[in-house]
Amino acid sequence: MENPNILVNHNKYCYTSFWKRSISLTIDFLILDLVGFLWMFFFSLGMLVFFRIILKVDDIRKINLLWEIISQVWVIISFILLSSYFIFMHGRYGATLGKMIVRIKVVKQDYTPINYKIAMIRYFAFLLSCATCGIGFLLAAFDSKKQSLHDKIAKTYVVYRCSIQDNEK
Repeated sequence: MENPNILVNHNKYCYTSFWKRSISLTIDFLILDLVGFLWMFFFSLGMLVFFRIILKVDDIRKINLLWEIISQVWVIISFILLSSYFIFMHGRYGATLGKMIVRIKVVKQDYTPINYKIAMIRYFAFLLSCATCGIGFLLAAFDSKKQSLHDKIAKTYVVYRCSIQDNEK
């Protein structure tokens, strides 16, 4: 197997390892979980106040029915917000907050920044990687250019700025 730290694009970038990518995704989901938890907590509190005080609904069955409807709407809103986060951050910055923290980014195969179209393709291919029970992600551990399934579909690499010392490892 080839050295994962092969210098590419005139000694500017190295391919990012599976583990570094995993850490960045974990950071993203920790951030998103925290924001989602806080949002859901205050949203739930607001809905409870709205149902009980403003609508004066005391029947627990009616509250449960209203809550089920709102929960389904929340699932749709969450998917839209999550999709928007990944597509916007990759399209605008080439990286999510997690990737920025570990100093990696997504680039096209010619090592130029990705655009929103590629970010969208990559995100929906990311969902395909998820649908394969994670096997799509594991490809990066064995691929010479460290590409996951969604990288191969979107024709992208995840890279970091490297030095000569990285190439000597």
